[in-house]
Amino acid sequence: DKFIEECKKINIEITDEILSKLIRYKDLLIKWNKKFNLTTIVLDEDIFLKHFYDSLCITKAIQFNNQKLCDFGTGAGFPGMVLAIVFSSGNFTLIESNNKKILFLEAVKVDLDLENVEINGSPQTSTYSLILEWELDSKIKWQDGGFEAFLLDNDSYLLISEETLKNSIK
Repeated sequence: DKFIEECKKINIEITDEILSKLIRYKDLLIKWNKKFNLTTIVLDEDIFLKHFYDSLCITKAIQFNNQKLCDFGTGAGFPGMVLAIVFSSGNFTLIESNNKKILFLEAVKVDLDLENVEINGSPQTSTYSLILEWELDSKIKWQDGGFEAFLLDNDSYLLISEETLKNSIK
């Protein structure tokens, strides 16, 4: 499977348990997308490579251990939900303002029994060691896999998808 091979190249082992959860996540994404238009990417292989793998590419810049991570504007859960599935020792808060997407994220969390995921709309940013969001005011530190990382003054990173960056700078 191309997804698993690509993950090996970035030193991520996809166990059977992780793969099972990602397949279920993909199935839920396709099912819910018919009602709520969560993504334009709907083919199985594309979901695995363009959503799941791209979400994991940030590990090229940042090593995940037991951090508390906050993903602002997570949408359908990229990259936060994918990272929570693969790095189950971390704690992930997914922030999304769209109520339909929140319903989807809650369904994924419950279905996959992800105790390390919290979904809400009012984050306490000072409690996280890593924050993913779209607002930025720093220099570029890293760019690859559809994400750009910015080193903040407090030695933490801000990660933003290239798509969000393009849409927010007009």
